[in-house]
Amino acid sequence: MSLFSPKISIRTMAVFCRQMAQMYDAGIPVLNGLKLAAESAADRKLRRVVESVHLSISSRATLCQPQRS
Repeated sequence: MSLFSPKISIRTMAVFCRQMAQMYDAGIPVLNGLKLAAESAADRKLRRVVESVHLSISSRATLCQPQRS
């Protein structure tokens, strides 16, 4: 399941994006923000996806795919 899965409602995604933006504006590092967002997520699906993204990034995964030459 991806972060933009149709199984996660638009309203839930809007709340998540607003929370992440506020944490970013407050100077909270993205990894810490993801952890806080996952812990406070009421939606189980969103919590699992955000935890997965947090784990991937903390394991040094990139947020984009390398471009092919």
